[in-house]
Amino acid sequence: MKPVRINDNGTFAGTKLLLLLICASITLQCFSVGMLGSASAASIPSTSAGPGRVVRTKHGNLRGLTLPGGAAQPQTTTTLPGGYRKSVGGSNNKNVEAFLGIPYAAPPVGSLRFLPPASPGPWTGIRSANALPLACPQQLPPLANRVDSVSQISNTSTST
Repeated sequence: MKPVRINDNGTFAGTKLLLLLICASITLQCFSVGMLGSASAASIPSTSAGPGRVVRTKHGNLRGLTLPGGAAQPQTTTTLPGGYRKSVGGSNNKNVEAFLGIPYAAPPVGSLRFLPPASPGPWTGIRSANALPLACPQQLPPLANRVDSVSQISNTSTST
């Protein structure tokens, strides 16, 4: 591997180091959220406090789920000069309502390909919003030899 050259003004001469850092960052992000063995980008705890409430949107009804939250936070009251009282903190809500996998647009297939997002359209009944959708597949370069992989990416991007 050639050493990285630095110009007189202090900037890096090549883009290979930058591409290597970008590839490493993307790889670490992908592996840290568990994309190796699962199809979704994040995992949801399997223990939920129960089915969530049904909410009405302009496209139809959704049923989310209720996840257990942390312990309730105590409320602290402070007396300020002049006899005013200020309450800080405090939360009685121990659960979190989550609505997952809500479509924001129609799938970009057929005539919708390469166009701005279109409305997903209405649905009938109550749509379940308790799971994340499948993540988009990503084709990562082979990382057995990272320097060669980045060199290949760099060569293809500079040849266009």
